[in-house]
Amino acid sequence: KLRGIVADLGCGTGLLIGYMKRHMRLIVWYVGLDISKGMIERALEKRDIMLNADLIQGDIEYLPFRNDIFDTVVSITVLQNVLSPHKVVKEIERVTKGKVIISILRAAENSRAIMKEFNKYFHLERMMILKKDVALVLKKEDKGKGHRKRRYVVKKIIPR
Repeated sequence: KLRGIVADLGCGTGLLIGYMKRHMRLIVWYVGLDISKGMIERALEKRDIMLNADLIQGDIEYLPFRNDIFDTVVSITVLQNVLSPHKVVKEIERVTKGKVIISILRAAENSRAIMKEFNKYFHLERMMILKKDVALVLKKEDKGKGHRKRRYVVKKIIPR
């Protein structure tokens, strides 16, 4: 479940806003970010559904947020389209204090590399292999003593 301050990176037309309305009591604030001005304008039409929301035009590789601000970061079928996936993963790690929910197209050429990058900073809580996507629920790496990281094997998830 989504709760707290939620970032939707690559929010597009704001499809996640409709889902979040049904779970509103858990959400403190929603922040949608997309590089496309047209997509942000379409998402703004849905903002009436949810009053505690901000929509920002921006680049996922250079997030305009302070460190550890979001309880949850969501990015649905976006990461395979960015120029520097490693930079995006580091930015997501920087702004997240809790969970990350991502989906990646299984057929994307760089899907393995993206998942390996996430494996450096997060541990896997749940994975769903869908027809065309792999969806992951990840938790920010606990750097404390005695913490054991739960790794996943990328080659079993994404066919060559």
